[in-house]
Amino acid sequence: MKNQVELLNALKDIYQDIDTSSFDIKTEFKNNDEWDSMTALSLITIIDQEFGKSISGEKIKELNTIEELILFINE
Repeated sequence: MKNQVELLNALKDIYQDIDTSSFDIKTEFKNNDEWDSMTALSLITIIDQEFGKSISGEKIKELNTIEELILFINE
């Protein structure tokens, strides 16, 4: 799946204070202690700068898994 490795690596960079070794496309990226508004802003910035796709905070609220993020990026 296009962008899968890149997005997984970006999320692992965002979540520096938790164990991300088990992250895969089925991981619910907001379901951890590190998720907050700053993390959301970091994700919005990475998706825009690294993948050339704009995403709103509202859209992030709708998405749950890394796979859903990848599908959004690849739309």
